[in-house]
This record gives sequence, structure tokens and C-alpha cells, in this order.
Amino acid sequence: IRGPFKGRVVEKLVDIGQFVTPGTAIATVYDTDIAQVRLPLTDRQVALLDLPLSYAGDEGAAPPAAPVTLTARFANREWEWQGRMVRTDASIDEDSRVVFAVVEVEKPFSRGENSERPPLSPGLFVDALISGRALPQVSELPRSALYNDDTVMVVDKDMRTRRMSVSVLDSTASQVWVQGLDQGDRVIVRQPPNVVAGMTVRLHSTAELAGEGL
Repeated sequence: IRGPFKGRVVEKLVDIGQFVTPGTAIATVYDTDIAQVRLPLTDRQVALLDLPLSYAGDEGAAPPAAPVTLTARFANREWEWQGRMVRTDASIDEDSRVVFAVVEVEKPFSRGENSERPPLSPGLFVDALISGRALPQVSELPRSALYNDDTVMVVDKDMRTRRMSVSVLDSTASQVWVQGLDQGDRVIVRQPPNVVAGMTVRLHSTAELAGEGL
């Protein structure tokens, strides 16, 4: 008995000498030429990517497959595999509301030249680094500049404070990336006490704060 592809046997369901009939499952086998990894993407992550969505009757509308770097820790070392995001699932998960994208990795069992890399075996947990799309007018700010209602405090040309709404693209524990600010906008990066919108403020340069030129 031969399989239609190169693979490995996960489970054997029959033994030598056993009689089987057409349609009987005899084994579970997976392909070793290509591995597929399903990545759960949140709504905010989807906004940063060019996903290969399916368009009925419009084969040329989907963007090219984005490169993806998969990393995993095995035997106390970090390993990498290169793949491509080739498609997304046909529906959104009803429980988690995430979109699953499918990444294909060619020759997942190949170690590569001069490498001790282990195979990308089913069941291995991986992290994914995905190339995103270019976005205009993105500003990087300290997390302390962002209020809970997705606004920041800016100082206008009349030296008055004003709350401005921004669109949060991504964030970490210390940084946040937003859209909605223009070139030259002055953002208060730390929220000082007793400062509210509409107050008149005075700005000090870095040199003044350092005591230079006094």
C-alpha cells in the first residue's frame, strides 16, 4: 500500500493479516513536502496586513503571498522556518472572532545546509513574524501618552491643551503606534496631574530644563 505523497504515519489502524473492505480507514498520514500552519489573527492585526482573501470570480484581486518567519523553541534553542501566507479560512471563528490565515512552509523536515534544525513537526507551537503593509502617517508614542478613550493631549498653536482622537494600530507595554496626528503636532507624552483640555500652558525646551543658558 502506497500513499499519494511523501509522508509520515501518525496512526496505524489495521494490523498484518486483517481483512479490510473498500473505504476502510487504515492509517493517518501527513505530508512531509509542505507543512501548513493556521495563525489566529485579531481584528487589529488584520488591519495591518494584506491578507490573501478569496474573491469570488476575481482571481487577480488577492495580494501576493506575504512572507512569514516562524520561530519555535526546541531543545533549549530558537529555530526559524520561512513560509508564505497563502490563504485565509472561509469564515470567522464564531467563538473567538478571529480570522485564521494559513501559512505554507516548503520542506519542513529539511535541516538546510550546515544546520541542526529539527523538523517542523505537527504539534509544535510557533510564533509568527509577518510582513505588514505600508501605512501612511503612523506615529510612535510612549504608552503613557495615550488615554483610555484612545485620545492624546496636544498643545495647539495658541498654547492651549486639546484632546485629539487617534486610531490605535498596535501597542506594547511601553509603546503605541497611532494614526491621526499631523506633522508638527505637539503631544504631551506624560499625563501630568491637574491638566485638562482648554488650559493655557507654557513649553520649555530641553536646554531650559537642563539649566543651560541661564
